[in-house]
Amino acid sequence: MASGKRKIVAAVDDSEVSAYAFTWGLQNLVRPDDHVVAITVAPFVGADVATADMYTVSMTLSPAESEAAQKQVTESSKALISKYLKQCANANISCEGEVVKGEPGSWIVDEANRVRADMVLVGSHAYGLIKRTFLGSVSDYLAHHSPCPLVVVKSTSKSE
Repeated sequence: MASGKRKIVAAVDDSEVSAYAFTWGLQNLVRPDDHVVAITVAPFVGADVATADMYTVSMTLSPAESEAAQKQVTESSKALISKYLKQCANANISCEGEVVKGEPGSWIVDEANRVRADMVLVGSHAYGLIKRTFLGSVSDYLAHHSPCPLVVVKSTSKSE
C-alpha cells in the first residue's frame, strides 16, 4: 500500500465493542492524511429479528407503527454516525458517514467497493460458537468477502 491518503471504511453499531474499535482505529491505525468513511447498517423494522439472547422476535406492526419505528431507527442511526463523525473531527481526521439498511456484511463489502477502500475496520463481538451460528459473524463474513485488508479489533475488556 502506497503512502498518502488512504480510505478506511469503519463499520460501526451502537455497541461498546464498536466504540472501542473505532477509537482504537483512530489512535493506532488512521494517519492524519487518511479519509474515514463511517458506516452503520440500520435494521429493517417489521421483520423477524434474531436477538442477542438467540430468540427470534416476530415484529408485526401496522403500517403507521412500522413507519414510525423505521423513522426512529433511521434517526438513531444518523445520531450514531454523527457521534463518530464528531470523534473524527476532534482528531482532525477527514471523514464522512453513511447509514444504510440491510444485511451488514454485504453492505460493508458494497461500501468498501464503492469508495475503493484501502482498508475495512470493524469490532469483534467475540460471540461463542452457538451465538455465531444463529446470529452470524460480520467479521467472519468480511474476512471472506472484503475487497481489501480487514482489521478486526477485539476489545480488551473482560465484561464483553
